[in-house]
Formats: sequence, C-alpha cells, structure tokens
Amino acid sequence: MFLGFLAATDRLDPASQPLDRLRDALRCVGLGDDGLPRAEDAPDFRCECNRPYHGPTHGEVSAGNG
Repeated sequence: MFLGFLAATDRLDPASQPLDRLRDALRCVGLGDDGLPRAEDAPDFRCECNRPYHGPTHGEVSAGNG
C-alpha cells in the first residue's frame, strides 16, 4: 500500500525501479502488494531480488502513462 501511495503521489524517486519490481521484494518475503501476509492459497512466487535489474526506471515507466 505504501509503495502504491508513493507512486500515485509522485513521491517515488524517478531513478528507482518500477512499482511492480519494488513490490516483488514484498512477495519474496511472503507479503502481498498491500504489505500483509499473502494468503496460503496464493500462487507461488519465484523470487529474483538478487538478480541484476536492467529494465526501465520508475520515471521512464511513469512518463509513458501521462
């Protein structure tokens, strides 16, 4: 939820990774997008947090939405 708030109010650093990629870190530790524990019947998530990210930044992604 907090990450969504930051993105929605333009408070995420434009150089950060995109919102979906930031939420991946929550999923890796067993949390949902809202920061609460994921339901036991939620689909498995393959954590890739330790892999280098070479995609667009949050600023590049959000520039395409406006």
